[in-house]
Amino acid sequence: MRPIDINNINIPDYFSAVKKRIKDKNFNDCFSIREAKGGDSGFVYSLSCSVGKNIKKEKIFIKQTREYTKTPIDIKLDPKRIYWEQKFLKLFEEILGVGVVPHVYLYDKANNLIIMSDIVGSGSLLIYDLEKNYLHEKLGKKFGNLFAKLHSYGIKNNTKIKIKSTHQKFLKEALIYYNTAGALKVISKNVIDNIIKDSKDNLPDVLIWGDAKPKNIIIEKNNIRFFDLESVIKWDPAYDIGCLLSHWVLKIIENKKNVGRCESFIKEFLDEYMAYMKKEKVKGKIIRDIIKRADRYLGIMMLHRTDGMDQYIFSDNLKNDIRKKAVEIVKGKNFLVNFIR
Repeated sequence: MRPIDINNINIPDYFSAVKKRIKDKNFNDCFSIREAKGGDSGFVYSLSCSVGKNIKKEKIFIKQTREYTKTPIDIKLDPKRIYWEQKFLKLFEEILGVGVVPHVYLYDKANNLIIMSDIVGSGSLLIYDLEKNYLHEKLGKKFGNLFAKLHSYGIKNNTKIKIKSTHQKFLKEALIYYNTAGALKVISKNVIDNIIKDSKDNLPDVLIWGDAKPKNIIIEKNNIRFFDLESVIKWDPAYDIGCLLSHWVLKIIENKKNVGRCESFIKEFLDEYMAYMKKEKVKGKIIRDIIKRADRYLGIMMLHRTDGMDQYIFSDNLKNDIRKKAVEIVKGKNFLVNFIR
C-alpha cells in the first residue's frame, strides 16, 4: 500500500489513528498544526496535543521522508531513509543523554515517518544567535563533552554499529561532494583528495553526526540540543569538529573584537574533548591526529560558506579575507592544533 503524504488537512485523522500505538504518553487530540520552516529533505510539521486526563498541552513533531524533497533536485531519494534517522535518534539519546536530541515516540515504517518530542521549547537556533554575536563562549566545554561522548562511543563500538552499505555510500559521497565543492573552486583537487585519503587511512568508520551545523542546534538556557540526524554516517570524527568550529573562526575573521570570546570557546571545546576522549581510553596520538585533520575540514567548511553550495552573505572584502585564511588552513597551516600544544 502506498504511503500517505501527510499535510495540514489529513494529520488530525492520521494522528487519531496512530496515537494508541504511542506507549510513552497518553496523547489525546492534536490541533494547531503548522508546517515547520526550513529544511529541504524532510517534510516536518509541529502539532499541539492534549495529554492525559489533565488535558496538559504539549508540542510534538512529525517528520516524513519521500522520494522527493521540498526543493526539487535531480536525485531520486530513498523514502525509507527515515528508518536510519529514527535509529540514530534513539542511539544518540542513549549516548548523549535524555533531552539532547528529540525523543522518538513512534516510528511508522509503512508511512516513512516519525513522531518525536519537541526540543526547541523557548530556545533559539544557534545560527541566529551567532548572527546576533551571541557566541556562547561559556558553552565550549559542554559542546566538547557531547562530541567526545559521541566520537569515543563510535571508536569503541565501530564494529557493532551497522549501516546499510548503500545508505552509507550515498551519504558519504553526498557529504564529500556537497561540502568540498566550494574548496575545489580555489584549491587543486589533489589537495582535497589527499585530505579525504588521510581520513580513509585513519578513522573512516567512526559514528559521527555528519551535519554539525548551527542550523541544526538549539540553545536554551545553556542547554544544547541537536536535531536533524539524517546525515549520521561512519566517517572521520575530524569532520564533525571542523564543521562545527569553523563557525567560530568565521566570527573571528568577521570582527577582531570577537577573537577572545571565540578562542575561549574553541579552547574550552578542545580541552574538554581531549580530556573526555583520554578518560575513555582513546590514545593520545589518535586524539591529536583527529584535531590535525579537523583543521583541514575547518578550512573546507569555511570555503563552503564563501564559494560552496551553502554560502553565507559576506561583503566582498570579508569574503576575500575568509577565503585567504581558509586556503592557508586547507593547505596545511595549523589553527586548531595551536590550541592543544
